[in-house]
Amino acid sequence: MAVLGVFVLVIAGMGGLSLCLYLTMINGLFHWWYLGAAAGWAFIVLTVDRSILAEPSYGDLRPVERRADHIASLGDQSLWPPSLAAEP
Repeated sequence: MAVLGVFVLVIAGMGGLSLCLYLTMINGLFHWWYLGAAAGWAFIVLTVDRSILAEPSYGDLRPVERRADHIASLGDQSLWPPSLAAEP
């Protein structure tokens, strides 16, 4: 789980940095208040990302698992997954 937490922090940091760079490119020069805006944006990204990871609600997966079992039982693995079936 620690790796996931570090990954979330890296994503948030990259979001803040990208906002700062975006504002600098759009306006043509750097202002110090961009750092505050970037920190606020990074916090929003961090909060949303954490909520997505903390509370996954996938619903009832039994129909999906049955379909996956059915596809696996067909025996013709050249049709599934399609990306692996292509031959050069």
